[in-house]
Amino acid sequence: MQKPNLQSQYAYALFIYSMGYLYSIIYAPSISIQFDSTSTSINQIHESCFVSTDNIDFSRTRGENYYIDIMDPEKKNQIKSCAVTFWSFSHIVLYMLLGMFSPDLFTETLLVGILFELYELVEYDCHDILDVGFNTAGFYIGHFISQYMYTSL
Repeated sequence: MQKPNLQSQYAYALFIYSMGYLYSIIYAPSISIQFDSTSTSINQIHESCFVSTDNIDFSRTRGENYYIDIMDPEKKNQIKSCAVTFWSFSHIVLYMLLGMFSPDLFTETLLVGILFELYELVEYDCHDILDVGFNTAGFYIGHFISQYMYTSL
């Protein structure tokens, strides 16, 4: 498989970012206010913690509205000890895809990630400054994979 040219990499990046934006800013908040069983199940995934620790308070890196529209104070309190939330993991996956399909765009993706965190801060107060690190890790994992995807046989 041949590595995509730069124009194609920008197109892939635009598509991947668009899908991530639509899901996280449009779809996810809309299901958080629905109460059918499917929406409740999906919302529980959105509010899940993948890696937790009692030693560090992660709430200082996150906005007050990290889980958009969450009302339960106990769930809001759980994010304090959660190092990797569903949303953190989604950043890793999103940027892994960017690293795989747009491997020459690290600087651009880094800047977009920082700007998006600022957007989340200003518009929704749902940011997490650690996401920039998760983005970088995901991009390099994808970039590593892309080196094997685009080698000539």
